[in-house]
Parts: sequence; C-alpha cells; structure tokens
Amino acid sequence: MNILLLVGYNKEKLIAGFDTSKCNIIVWENRISLSDVRKINPAWCISYNYKYIVGKDVLSFLGNKIVNMHISYLPWNRGAHPNLWSFVDDTPKGVSIHVMDEGIDTGPIVARKLVPFNDDTITLRQSYNILQEEIINLFFEIWPQLVSNKLSTIPQDSLGEGSIHYVKDFEAIKRILEPELWDISIRELKRRLKEKNVIKGYF
Repeated sequence: MNILLLVGYNKEKLIAGFDTSKCNIIVWENRISLSDVRKINPAWCISYNYKYIVGKDVLSFLGNKIVNMHISYLPWNRGAHPNLWSFVDDTPKGVSIHVMDEGIDTGPIVARKLVPFNDDTITLRQSYNILQEEIINLFFEIWPQLVSNKLSTIPQDSLGEGSIHYVKDFEAIKRILEPELWDISIRELKRRLKEKNVIKGYF
C-alpha cells in the first residue's frame, strides 16, 4: 500500500510515525502533478505543512483519499497563521484533520481536538510547537480507523461560518511586533496590538 506524504517543514515526526512494514511511504516536497500521482497510485495522500496548492485534477483523482492536517479548530481560522488568529480573535484553539477540497481548509472534518492555552504564560512559539505535537498525535490516533474507512466526516458548513485569514492579514502585526512576536506572552501580544490599534474592533 502506497502512502503519499505531501510535506514541508517539521515533517520528520510524521514520517517516522508510520510502520513501514505495513505501507510504502513516498515523501513529496515539491509541486505534485496528476501524472506524478498516477504513477504513485497512493491508497492515501496526507498533506502536512505543504506549501503548494494541490490541483483540482489531483483532488478529483484522489477523491476522499487525501486529507490535510491543520493546526486550528476548524471551521475557525482557516488559512494562514491559524494559531496567532485564534488568540487575536479569541476563537477556539486546537487541531483538525479534514478531507481536502478546492477551498482553503474547507473540506469535511475527519477529526479535531480542542487544545486550551493560558494566555498569561504561553507564547506564540510555544503554542505553535504544542499544536504541531497535537496534530501528529491526533493523526496517528485516528490513522487505523481512517485507513480502514471507519471514520465519518462532518461538513464544515454544519458547524457555523468559522473564519479565514490570509498571509496579507499578518503583515501589520509582523511589522509592529517582530522580532519579539514569537516569544512574548499572548497577553502581552494582545496588549501591544490594542495599544497600537493595529486591528480595530478586536479588543
């Protein structure tokens, strides 16, 4: 059984978690095409921190056999920098695994988990690292049921509107707070954003 991993940074723990005696792992870090996928013919495709957009033709070919690992509690904080926006918008924090579709993190949810944080002590860097650990743990917790087709999915539109953010939304915060952005407490981050009036209406 071929398992295709579309990966970017922090890929090592995901790769290491598979039992290679039961499946053949193909690691792919570049842009993938339909012809590539046809040659590999994966039973499952997993996207994790993958920086390229997966084409409609690839999605159509794989159907519900391609899932994405996203560090937010979907449907909240689809898109870029989800852990940051969960604090800025005061939305649920967590991790989710969803079937990939043509939207940005909009596909049906396979599994998700809430991950609470203490704003007084946690930093963005720490929250990011924790969420990366949690998404890996959640994936391998559900992997046996997923590969056996024993998991049902939840349409995201049944859970409310949620939210989405883009890379450009991050620029104002980045200009004000870097290089300290990642290592100050969330409470301090919020205080500084309120003081600078960077994002009106959030505080």
